[in-house]
Amino acid sequence: MLGAGDGDEVWGRLAFALGQTRIGVAVWDADDRLVLANARFREMFAEVAPFDGKLRFDVLLERARQARGSAARPDPVGHDSRHRERPATGEFLSFGNRTLRYHDIATPDGGLVTLYEDVTRERSAEATLAALAKTIPGAIFELRRDSLDRIECTYVSERIRELTGLAPERYTADWGEAVREITGVAECAGLEDSLRASARSLEDWHAKLPIRHPEAGQRWLRAQASPRRLEDGTVLWSGMVTDATETVQSNAALAESERRFRDIIDIASDWVWESDADGRITFVSERFTESTGLPTAAFVGRTRAELPFYDRSDPGFHALEEDTRNRRPIHGRRVRFVVPSGHRQISLRGRPVFDEDGDFLGYRGTGTDVTREHEYVQRLHEAMVEAQSANRAKSRFLANMSHDLRTPLNAIMGFSEIMQAEVFGPVGHPRYAEYVRDVRTSASHLLELIDDLLDLARIESGRIEMVEERLVIADIVDEAMMLVAPRCEARGVVLAKTCDIEAPVVRSDRRAVKQILVNLLTNAAKFTERGGSIEVAVEPDRSGGVWVTVRDDGCGIPPAMIDEVTKPFVQGSDPSAAPRDGVGLGLAIVRSLAEAIGAEIRIESQVGEGTSVAFRLPAGRAARAA
Repeated sequence: MLGAGDGDEVWGRLAFALGQTRIGVAVWDADDRLVLANARFREMFAEVAPFDGKLRFDVLLERARQARGSAARPDPVGHDSRHRERPATGEFLSFGNRTLRYHDIATPDGGLVTLYEDVTRERSAEATLAALAKTIPGAIFELRRDSLDRIECTYVSERIRELTGLAPERYTADWGEAVREITGVAECAGLEDSLRASARSLEDWHAKLPIRHPEAGQRWLRAQASPRRLEDGTVLWSGMVTDATETVQSNAALAESERRFRDIIDIASDWVWESDADGRITFVSERFTESTGLPTAAFVGRTRAELPFYDRSDPGFHALEEDTRNRRPIHGRRVRFVVPSGHRQISLRGRPVFDEDGDFLGYRGTGTDVTREHEYVQRLHEAMVEAQSANRAKSRFLANMSHDLRTPLNAIMGFSEIMQAEVFGPVGHPRYAEYVRDVRTSASHLLELIDDLLDLARIESGRIEMVEERLVIADIVDEAMMLVAPRCEARGVVLAKTCDIEAPVVRSDRRAVKQILVNLLTNAAKFTERGGSIEVAVEPDRSGGVWVTVRDDGCGIPPAMIDEVTKPFVQGSDPSAAPRDGVGLGLAIVRSLAEAIGAEIRIESQVGEGTSVAFRLPAGRAARAA
């Protein structure tokens, strides 16, 4: 308890303190009249002075309206006479260009003690901060961990509403509950643990967390903050939260793309390589080791000139060096590696890489072990050379055997012809005459086959020399038709010719053109039934060449056989049909002769309707008659 003297001293000190404080103090009675005000209050409300008598609050407001005009009246939060309605704590009062925060303390006699604090600067700073926060892509925040290890949010900008779908007040009211709502209990507990670890170490805090946005669904946020410890042990974090959804999705897509790329590299037969601008290998996939038996370390960090397994005597190596020196694309360049398992043939592909400014960055490409393919091609080439050699030997043999084969046949045909003509008298029994005729017919047929074989052999061996001369194609057609006419008459086949009067004369080998026509006509007669017809047509084309076509209405060629009939010993008739004379050399000779004189062959056929075989002499071998 204070004594009588002590009370005056205390009240004196209290009055001195009230006069010096920066907080305005006003005492109001039960009728809302000003009983006492300190100097700071009088300074704050200087515009409504004098403070004579017991100034009522409503008079104070009226004086303020008169001083500033009706548009500048004080704007207390709530109502002008809020003091009389209920005490307020931490409310704001806009008075002119100032913002005052006031606290009402009710007294036992029904009055009020009001404390006024000028927070204009703080409110201005908060407004500036709020304006800046709107320009930042994320939400800025402040978290606090007190001495009892409790974490709360003391501030978060309005942007948090857009990011999470929850109002800022939800976080400042109960940070943990708001975070659990958007992330879940486990995620919230993990965040709190990481914050406490940051509080202990005072290291920057980073977090990436998935959230459930009430409207946007699954989203990702990234948070980062810097901690600081106050004197009382409290830790404050100042930081920012941003939307990381696109980044997370892009990173996930990139990671998936990289996984697919790695999978493709792992299962591909090729290996992937990269080099820098100095030609040093910077990357080689593991497939390189599987293909060559060499570790990738033998490649990486070294140039080709430093690699011992390149065969420097290989022309492909020097061509590769030339490509890279001139920064040209590498298209299947073959090089030879000398590795422990032997020589390997490698096919390299690559392209130069440049940045946006056009500066050379290096090469990126693939490598393939083509040793087996190379060996197969070599064996195939050797087999082809052997086959060609054997074929030439066969052709030389047949060509050289021409005299030996023809001589006995000529004797057989000559003697059978004499016997058939009964030059030295009757042969006797009529059956002998039939035998002689059969012998002569068989000998003639055999001679035709031998002639075909010899012709084909001479053509393939290159022993036929082509001599170009001016030929009237219509005359060549007539000569060929005359040779085949007896066979057609014997088979009852009509032979006709259609010749365009504009058809040019031809510069070609007479014997070859004539033999082509004879073979085509003979073939047509062979496969045309009695009563059928064969037509030879001659007509120029638009490019200056001339087409000679032999058409028949015979049995036709099956579609599957059209590409085969120009091969030796292949007949184009249906296998189920009756066998035909010959061994299938006629069209093979036609094809070989056509190639020799530069003619083009075209075959069209339909089973049961006939065949059309045409050959074209190009413009360079045709000339108009003068």
